[in-house]
Amino acid sequence: MTGRGEEGGGEGQPEHLQSKYIGTGHADTTKREWLVNQHRDSYCSFMGHFDLLNYFAIAEKESKARVRFNLMEKMLQPCGPPADKPSRRRTETPRYHR
Repeated sequence: MTGRGEEGGGEGQPEHLQSKYIGTGHADTTKREWLVNQHRDSYCSFMGHFDLLNYFAIAEKESKARVRFNLMEKMLQPCGPPADKPSRRRTETPRYHR
């Protein structure tokens, strides 16, 4: 008799979980996308836990509504603005030979 962890067919489980749950990423997830999801999940958790929100409000000497607003603002770009992708254009103009 095999145990539950010894059953075959567990190879496809990560793909199943990634398709089932939002924020778990996929094979093409970039490091930035992964970090953004982690930060947004954390901010959402902070807002959802009443005692943690109270703690932040006391520590920052702000109202709970202000702390919640600030957390929602941070969720827009939790890791700052995205880095500019380098353009494919050449920096210098090509010289044409005659």
